[in-house]
Amino acid sequence: MIYLDNSATTKPNAACVQAMTRLLCDTWGNPSSVHELGIAAERELKNARKEVAASLGAEPDRVFFTSGGTEADNWAIFSTCERLKKRGNHIVTTAVEHHAVLHPMKALEAKGFEVTYLQPDHDGNITVEELKKALRPDTILVSVMMVNNETGAVMPIADMVKATRRAAPLALFHTDAVQGFLKVPFRAKALGADMISVSAHKIHAAKGTGALYIRPGLPLPAFLNGGGQESNYRSGTENMPGICGFGAACADTDAKADIARMAQLRDLAREKLSGIDGLVLIGSQTAPHIVNLSLPGLRSQGIINCLQSDGIYVSAGSACSKGHRSHVLEAMHLSPAVIDGSIRVSFSRDNTEADVDALCQAQKDGRLPLQTHIEYADEQKTLLFDAFNLETPIDKALKKRVWLPCGGYLIFDFAEALTVIDVNSGKMVTGKSMEETALRVNLEAVKELACQLRLRDVGGIVIVDLIDMEKDKNRQAVLAALKDAVKSDRMPVKIEGITRLGLLEMTRKRKGEQLRRALRTTCGVCSGSGELLCEEEIARRALRQARRMALAGQRGPFVICLAEKAAKVLAAMPQPENCPPVYALASGGYREKFSVIQPGEGEIPEQAAALQTNK
Repeated sequence: MIYLDNSATTKPNAACVQAMTRLLCDTWGNPSSVHELGIAAERELKNARKEVAASLGAEPDRVFFTSGGTEADNWAIFSTCERLKKRGNHIVTTAVEHHAVLHPMKALEAKGFEVTYLQPDHDGNITVEELKKALRPDTILVSVMMVNNETGAVMPIADMVKATRRAAPLALFHTDAVQGFLKVPFRAKALGADMISVSAHKIHAAKGTGALYIRPGLPLPAFLNGGGQESNYRSGTENMPGICGFGAACADTDAKADIARMAQLRDLAREKLSGIDGLVLIGSQTAPHIVNLSLPGLRSQGIINCLQSDGIYVSAGSACSKGHRSHVLEAMHLSPAVIDGSIRVSFSRDNTEADVDALCQAQKDGRLPLQTHIEYADEQKTLLFDAFNLETPIDKALKKRVWLPCGGYLIFDFAEALTVIDVNSGKMVTGKSMEETALRVNLEAVKELACQLRLRDVGGIVIVDLIDMEKDKNRQAVLAALKDAVKSDRMPVKIEGITRLGLLEMTRKRKGEQLRRALRTTCGVCSGSGELLCEEEIARRALRQARRMALAGQRGPFVICLAEKAAKVLAAMPQPENCPPVYALASGGYREKFSVIQPGEGEIPEQAAALQTNK
């Protein structure tokens, strides 16, 4: 086995395993207990905190253990905004952050905070100049990752901290250093960041443990309340095996030697891969352990499967976001072909030059051919899709509603590991009785269902809400029809039966990527919910933003740019009291998006409509 997915997780080293075993078998007391076993556990906890702090270049009492990098990111972001919300509501982050940062930002936007997302260049880098442009007097938080988890781009965090201190002295600076910890040299004190998130399982420790560094003198609200553990910041009995394994892994790491080793492998890989025709290397100045490459014309999952057959393990983008097109590569404005064919290779100190040779040889031997599809059906160059009318069934398989020959229809709804299918009679009104109608619709439904499961490559738990049938023989007939229909499925299908509520329960194994995830992306406006804010609420939020700017001392008048319908609603609203004049300007764009600008004297656009005067 050649494991090249170390940015997803690393193999726990011997020191970590030994420490965890000791804590599980010998020193298994609660560190909050005052008896001998508890005191011994407390000593282990202090020693682990000391080792992690030493690797960070920080004081032990400023390192607080968490369940992982995600929790550390959430703690830093939400606690900062809770503490500083009276000073301002502006946050700066990047469009290439891990979802552990991006999703909290979306949640804060829903609460009225304004977030600026810095855009990367073609290599995935974020410059200090871009940060300077985004900083404002009301900025309360800057969160920029140290090393991008997909491209390996290294951000100039120390320079960014200095720029933030000058332009927004009241703002706090947080960096997600999960991919940078013991991979790129830094010391917490010298870096200057207020908060630093790290994770254990990226440095040969166990999953389920991380830490947040909080600079001396910085008070943050408690993240978890309870027994007062972690200096009253994060209550809850400590994960002692994980924490001590984390400390042992830090103590066992020779960062300087490991970084040099991984950088050597990275450079060797980039050199050998660059000589392969058609292969694209993504990014330039990368961390020592990450190489992102693309084979345009292939799909990432196909590349992963081919390499896995040779015993080589890599990943596509972030391992936490499988099934979704990389938001990082999209932000870099790479072509869809490059994005869809990208994979991430990531090294650890355990890898060798032979591993790099094996990866490169897999391509050179032709096991990953660049031309993987037939475009034409005949010599007259009739498109394959046209010759067999392939787009019609694909479009059908992407829709939530699928019509049945009888006039009924299926409705598909998807959760993370669950697919729910509702069977409706629709236009089907014939039949001697409701029971007969239900039977006919259900029989057609299960046949179409079996076909749709294959086309969509639906996996996991499947719940089908059949039309109610009173007779047991009819229910058995539907089950028999379904069992017969799934016989041709290449994936194992297990049918559990029909519950008392009339729900058909079944499971289906899925090997590849679901069709809807392969061909669709999340809506940038509704974030995949299928619902949008109404124009009235958009107008109210825009008006509140103008009032916030006025209260912060910014001079008007204010022009609010938003979509046409929302602009009309806003124009009909009364002018807010004790606020400079506000104008509504229909500027197009996404329905939920708006911006507030401050034009100079005599620069109000002619088409801008003044809000109604208060009566």
